[in-house]
Amino acid sequence: MHTSQHSTQAANSITNDIRARTAQVSNLHLVSEGGEITLSAVLALLNLDWHGEPKCLQQNLPKKRVRAGQCLITDTCTADALYVIRTGVFKVVALDAEGMEQVIGFPMLGDIIGLEAFGDGHYRASAYALEDSEVVVLSLTRLATLAKQYQGIEQLMYRCMAQALVREQDHLWALGSQSAQARVAQFLLNTAKRYGAAGYSSKTFVLRMTRQELASFLGLTIETVSRTLSAMQKLTLIQVAGRQIELCDITQLRKLCRSGERVPLRAMTQESKAFASAGTAALSKVA
Repeated sequence: MHTSQHSTQAANSITNDIRARTAQVSNLHLVSEGGEITLSAVLALLNLDWHGEPKCLQQNLPKKRVRAGQCLITDTCTADALYVIRTGVFKVVALDAEGMEQVIGFPMLGDIIGLEAFGDGHYRASAYALEDSEVVVLSLTRLATLAKQYQGIEQLMYRCMAQALVREQDHLWALGSQSAQARVAQFLLNTAKRYGAAGYSSKTFVLRMTRQELASFLGLTIETVSRTLSAMQKLTLIQVAGRQIELCDITQLRKLCRSGERVPLRAMTQESKAFASAGTAALSKVA
């Protein structure tokens, strides 16, 4: 009886493991086909100009849809494609030496996921959609073919990699030299700028990531991020409504981005001064 029960438990364990792996595979990559898009439209997403043969711009590339919470790539996958974000926001995460998740980016419209594929053929991180999104698939095989057919494709890819490297260097500089409030302010300003460039409001937007994910990306604790946002709101630099952010004083936010600088109190009523003092005190705690 004991042996039979043990065998049943073992079989159930194997079945559950198979189901888990199947679910992971079905959740990996994409939900459905999304039609095609021309290379001309993709270059517009990437904000790149093309000075080569016009015929190249009419090449069609496949689109894919990714639902919120689903995985586009993982660090265990063989890298076979790059993905240009057409709509939506993703989070890119890597595991540290102790197996803890570290958020290393929030790519959005016009960003490329998977550039490390040009290295040793493996992705170095995993990417998850934070909202229903759509990406353009640039398979490495297709890119190699286009590069042989049309001079200039390789130069475009070099430019994309250079832009990604600059953004990564900027982020590393912020982590190493900026205060907590400066990092949060810089992130809000950068996000607003990105949305504005995409044709959306550059003052009011929704942060698709959680406070914990944002804290991980900025190298802060979730408590520090929450206190900083609350202090900024008390100083009327921003308005926070759930995940919606409105930038109310861009000039002062930019000043916060300068290392060591604090928000000066402006002339205001006695009541407003008391209200702002609470915000200044809160900011000093997270500097």
